Amino acid sequence: RAPVTEVERVVASVFGELLGLERVGLDDDFFALGGNSLVAMQAASRLGTELDAQVPVMWLFTTSATEALAARIVSARLGLENMAEDAAFDMLLPLRPGGSKPPVFCIHPIIGLSWAFAGLSAHIDKERGIYGLQSPALSGAAPLPETVEEWARVYVEQIRTVQPEGPYNLIGWSLGGVIAHAMAAQLQSEGDEVALLAMMDSFAERPADGVLADRAMTAGDLLGGLLPALVADAPEGSAEALSAEVLSEEMLGGFVENLPAPFNALGAERITAAVEAAGASVAVMDAYMPATYKGDLVYFAALADDPSGSVGAGTWQDGIDGRIMTHGIDETHWGMASPAALAAIGAALREVWDAEEVEADE
Repeated sequence: RAPVTEVERVVASVFGELLGLERVGLDDDFFALGGNSLVAMQAASRLGTELDAQVPVMWLFTTSATEALAARIVSARLGLENMAEDAAFDMLLPLRPGGSKPPVFCIHPIIGLSWAFAGLSAHIDKERGIYGLQSPALSGAAPLPETVEEWARVYVEQIRTVQPEGPYNLIGWSLGGVIAHAMAAQLQSEGDEVALLAMMDSFAERPADGVLADRAMTAGDLLGGLLPALVADAPEGSAEALSAEVLSEEMLGGFVENLPAPFNALGAERITAAVEAAGASVAVMDAYMPATYKGDLVYFAALADDPSGSVGAGTWQDGIDGRIMTHGIDETHWGMASPAALAAIGAALREVWDAEEVEADE
């Protein structure tokens, strides 16, 4: 269906220009067309300028179809829409709500944000909702949990507000994989079914010879956790420079402000809180003694850091009573949510769900 109103035409035009498409229809979804967290921020900025309106980037994550986003912008013009950008930092982030199939819940890496998972929309069934879990440190909604088990309890309460009972689908990246494992074990102990437990380069314990062991967080780590597409699209050599630049308290204040617009809108105060929470989370992760999850683990290994694909997956042997199915992804640990990585991860998840549906039919 072709755009009709002025706002619909502008939304379709901006989507088309940024994604390199000649035509965009009213039913087309920004992320299904190939959008990612980086382009979403650019789209929000462009729409705000062309329509002389405030268009929070959060809307791109939660209302990503052309017609629906245009309607939301018009509603805001009439004073009927809450413009709060802070919703982008809520603990439960509806990246693609709704759908007739059980949704997938995506648990954040150590930086605390789940925006990057929005890129999965292009690669998994549109009838499967996508929700992000984000650190309470970002919104100040609750104290930072002191154990992984406590984190799991908080997040299980959150996902039950959307899906009161199983089967549940969980995928976590880095620290998020550790929390996802604890959530899966807790849900099972409460009698719920866990259909999927998946991890993106997560470690039950930091390997002594691993690239992440005892390494300070760098500027590249921060950007990788916030906006992986920005790192993926960086000019040759600049990504390596970012990865070598260790974050310090002195540089944090100006770090975000020195990013190009609209990335500087994130705010140094929020980033400082996220980095401080990340530091505290390392001790929490190291103290976790995994309970036994009775089921299979779908594990995505960062081959650039772990060429064998077995180091991280091997740390979960004692915590998984089932198969560990490892998929190698040609990325670094902090590139696991790049557009190419999410395409490969989405394809593997589709295979898992398709196999489950065939088995259920039989």
